[in-house]
Amino acid sequence: MLGYHWLGARTDRHTDILYMPELSEDLPQHRIIRLIEGLLAERSIERRLNPNDDLREAGLSSLDMVSLVLSVEAEFDIIVPEVSITPAQFRSVSAISELVGALLGPR
Repeated sequence: MLGYHWLGARTDRHTDILYMPELSEDLPQHRIIRLIEGLLAERSIERRLNPNDDLREAGLSSLDMVSLVLSVEAEFDIIVPEVSITPAQFRSVSAISELVGALLGPR
């Protein structure tokens, strides 16, 4: 079920992901979801992710998590400091989005 918000944006009530007609695919959260879904697909796991899903429970292995760190760095042209590469920072799409937002800073 979709809820509508200002400026033509809407959210999916099941995932709380904000969709804006022209901008949604470029949102960091959606880009991260695509990266993770790609890793899951390599393991023959098809699953729709919610922002707060635990990625280990979704099917990512520890090796997948290393690949995810590298993929996030490449996708956003950032370097994740070693101290930020923790299970808590890469637990969910939401956690990764917050980390990426902090590393990108104001734009």
